[in-house]
Amino acid sequence: MSLQGAAELRAAMHAIQEVPAWVGSRWADEDVRVLRSTIPARSGRSRGSVRAGDTRGSTTAVLGSRTLDFIDAGSRAHDIIAKDKVLKFEQGGQTFFRKKVHKRSIAARPFKRRAAEEALDRIDVGGELIARWNRAV
Repeated sequence: MSLQGAAELRAAMHAIQEVPAWVGSRWADEDVRVLRSTIPARSGRSRGSVRAGDTRGSTTAVLGSRTLDFIDAGSRAHDIIAKDKVLKFEQGGQTFFRKKVHKRSIAARPFKRRAAEEALDRIDVGGELIARWNRAV
């Protein structure tokens, strides 16, 4: 006895194996678009750092500057001590040199999770799975 439709089933199963990679890529691309519009930042540097990229060759990820983590999660107050001789920074158009500075705490302004959820809602995972299955059969 043989299974009827075995070749079609095999073709459909092969077609849907690509869906997880498609979802990861589309989700990352959409997340970049959503993130860039929702980052609560004053300058455009943080927005400009957001991009989709591959990590370890197989997983698609959304990458950006480390500053985004501090905006999203906040930070506690802490001191920054110069490793070399002095710290140099600009504030209000003036240049300052210090051996130690106190960084005040930053309140969390969460946006990353909300953006990822919105991006996932925008892509049609079920529709893509069904379309690939139907095209293969």
